[in-house]
Order: sequence, then structure tokens, then C-alpha cells
Amino acid sequence: MNSKVKDKLINDYNSVGHHIDDTFTKYHFTYNDVYVNIYFDAYDSQALSLSVILIYGMDYYYTSLNVDDTDTNVEYLHKIPLGILKRILVDKKLDDLFDHLEEHILNNAPVAGRYSNDKLFSSTLKFSGKRKDLPFWKSIKHVRMSDETLNRLRVTSNISLSTLKKIQSKNMTLVKTQFPKDRKNIKMILDSKGIDLELRS
Repeated sequence: MNSKVKDKLINDYNSVGHHIDDTFTKYHFTYNDVYVNIYFDAYDSQALSLSVILIYGMDYYYTSLNVDDTDTNVEYLHKIPLGILKRILVDKKLDDLFDHLEEHILNNAPVAGRYSNDKLFSSTLKFSGKRKDLPFWKSIKHVRMSDETLNRLRVTSNISLSTLKKIQSKNMTLVKTQFPKDRKNIKMILDSKGIDLELRS
């Protein structure tokens, strides 16, 4: 995601006024008959939260994105319904969808809201089965991070690969949550285990 779009997201969020762990700004548009809903918050300034919910017909799909890099390959769209996938792919890529997403953010004002009051957000996560790419950081636990988890976090978060490998080498893994009330500051989580937070540049 280019720096202009990232700056616009942050400025729009900051203009909301009082922020709590539950506050978001939301943008929405239609892409090839798919409803695209974009949720953003900068509650943790070092772990910006960018989530997208796609709707087509009776199918709903949630994914987390890295605000610093939306070059997400199809392989990381875990269990996406085929009906949605067919409508967002152009030449087997997602570039066109993300171009539209960035253009919409740049040219439109968001609406502000709270995750706990947004039925689309809570219902989609609730009925999406066991999600692996949840939106918020919760904790760190003493279970070795799998290579699959490491690669997914490398793509969907802005934590550097070296930090993720450091966590893995200490036989730990990061835990995420869908509930904003349970979210924790990523630096505090890592500091508690003596791990320095390095962000992707």
C-alpha cells in the first residue's frame, strides 16, 4: 500500500476524536458485484489493523491485510468461497482489486464505528470457523511457531521477518484475537519476553 493511502488511513482515523480499543474507520464499495468493506484502526500505532470483509450473494469472507504491503497472494486467502474468488481475480492476481481499494480510500471519507456494534464484523468472524488471521494481537505463548504461521504473519502483519524468526527460535508463537477488548500492544507483548520489535521497512 503506498504511503499516501497509509497516511490517509491514519489521518482519517485520527480525525475521529476520542479513540478506544474498539474504534474503527470503515470504507465500503462494490467491485465486480462483490461488496468490499474495509476496517482500519491505529489504536496500536506499531500494529496498524487493516481488515477486509467481502460479500457476494450468501458468501461472506474475512481477511487481515498488512497496511504496509497489500501484495497478498491468493494462497493466503484462507478458505475463500469460490464465488467470491472468481470475481476478484484478474489474470489470476488480486492487483486490480487492491488498486480499486486504494483509490477508494484516497477519494472517499470513511464512517466511524465500534467493532462491538458492527454486526457485519462480529458475525462474519463468528461464523467463519477457526480463523487463523484474526485482527488483533492478544499474547505470546510457549509453543513453537509453525513455518506456516510464520509465513502467514510475514504477509499479513508489519512485523519484520527477523523478529518473527526470533520468536520462533525461542519456541514461542504470537496469539491473535477477534475481540478488541482482549487486544494488547504488540511491543508490550514482545517486551515481556525480552524480544525487540522490528517492523518491516
